[in-house]
Amino acid sequence: MNNPKVRIFYIHYNAEIFEPHSRDPNKRRPELFSYENCFLNLLQTVRASRYKDRVTVTIWFDGTEEELKRDFIVKQVPADINMQFVLGEHRGGTKSCMALARYVASAKFNPSDLIYCLENDYSHQPDWLDKTIDLFNSNIEFDYLSLYDHADNYNLPIHKSMHTELFFTNSHIWRTALSTCWSFITRHSTFCHDLPLILNNEDFILFVKLSLLGRKLLVATPGLSTHGMLGLESPAVDWRSIRRQASAMQNIAISNERPV
Repeated sequence: MNNPKVRIFYIHYNAEIFEPHSRDPNKRRPELFSYENCFLNLLQTVRASRYKDRVTVTIWFDGTEEELKRDFIVKQVPADINMQFVLGEHRGGTKSCMALARYVASAKFNPSDLIYCLENDYSHQPDWLDKTIDLFNSNIEFDYLSLYDHADNYNLPIHKSMHTELFFTNSHIWRTALSTCWSFITRHSTFCHDLPLILNNEDFILFVKLSLLGRKLLVATPGLSTHGMLGLESPAVDWRSIRRQASAMQNIAISNERPV
């Protein structure tokens, strides 16, 4: 039986330094959002999965070693999850993602390994990993997967008028979609084959072009993850409660560090 690795590439930077100079320094964030909360949520949900031992997490850090030392993420390295850091001074989200794409494509991974490019402002439902593996183990044919059910799929005419196919496994419902953000999952073989397009197009146009070439993108319905943008969260999920659970995990960790 094929048991592919789940290789999560967590696209991160020191927000204290980066955010004031980003292209959108005034992002509207939902209640209880923080970058640390997103990361703690990822650790929490990976730990909860029966597939935890298949997971590797690479922190793709845009910045210097000194900037990394100032970042919360170095204080959260878990002993029970396979994690590594890769540093590079890209100084921008697009440049960082393109560098990551080249890195992933050049790696000697198993062709069936699952590559999850994940931006650092997403939260996940507790069972996202199990449901993702269920889908890849099914007979449903697809090429790319997004766990984020964009709220604008239900508002923008270009999405509302699109013909949609529905699929289901024993654990979740999935449907076709036109596009997603730069947080997506695919097999390593597919990633490598599509590298020229990945390197030359930002997310929306990338997935439109992939669709025109016959690639199929599926989206979790309701979403198994959400982008932390106010008004654009995956609908029909209590994301505030999920963020609260991650905050509780942080409080427990702080409490345990205090001397008796």
